[in-house]
Order: sequence, then C-alpha cells, then structure tokens
Amino acid sequence: MTSLELVNLRQEKGESLRLFMERFGKVSLQIRNLNLEVALRPGPFIDNLCKNPTLDLDELQQKATKFMQLKAI
Repeated sequence: MTSLELVNLRQEKGESLRLFMERFGKVSLQIRNLNLEVALRPGPFIDNLCKNPTLDLDELQQKATKFMQLKAI
C-alpha cells in the first residue's frame, strides 16, 4: 500500500467521524513511509494541522480525537 491509497478513502454515509478516523488509522498503519501531504484533504481539521503540524501518526491521532470531541460539543 502507498499513501495514495488514503486519497480514495472516504467517510461512508452514516459513518461517524470517530469510526472513520479509526478506519483511517488502521489503513494508514499498513502504509510504509506514509506521506501526510498526499493522504490528507483540505477542511477545518486539515487547516488546523497546517497551522500546527504534527510530528508523527500518534500525534495526528491525538489531534483528531481532540477535534472530534470539539465537534461533539
């Protein structure tokens, strides 16, 4: 698998953001040398990542969790 595999990954109709991020995480763990610039598409979450870049996948998942909690409020 390559980073381009994530480009086609979409949130399914009725799928919560939390479940999508879990699925995204599972797929991304299967990709060697993951290129986040290729994998992520523009939107509020990505805008935040551009302003405050992550260092690794664990930090990305932590930021995604915080973003999901903010959206749930």
